[in-house]
Amino acid sequence: MDFTIAQSIRLLELLDRDELTRLAHAVGGAIDSKNFEDFRNLYLATADAATPGGVVEGLDAIIEMVVRNHQDFETTQHHVGDVQVHLDGDTATVAANVIATMVPRAAEPEVNTSLGVRYRYDAVRTDEGWRFARVEIDLLWRR
Repeated sequence: MDFTIAQSIRLLELLDRDELTRLAHAVGGAIDSKNFEDFRNLYLATADAATPGGVVEGLDAIIEMVVRNHQDFETTQHHVGDVQVHLDGDTATVAANVIATMVPRAAEPEVNTSLGVRYRYDAVRTDEGWRFARVEIDLLWRR
């Protein structure tokens, strides 16, 4: 099947949107699996973050902050949804709603904290694929 130029462009757009959506989901997956080093495949080394847990610059500082903010919980579960991708050539913005449940002791799952947060990312295309250059996390509610 031969594709027109417009169809080829649309296909590339869909692939970019899919990769960026998967990247947004992978952040929650890395936290939940406690594979914090996976962030090295999700963020640029020069990335920065502004979250309720602090403001930091550089990937090592982001990883340290994520570990620190989740160290009191044996189990976490991040539900990532409503991912919205806005492409602009080799840059993009990505937004996602996340409901995160934090459980201090896995043996007592009924004792937990749930948060509703909004993630906003700036992303750039690299030779290795899309990576996040910045993340902002806003706390919307807490239970």
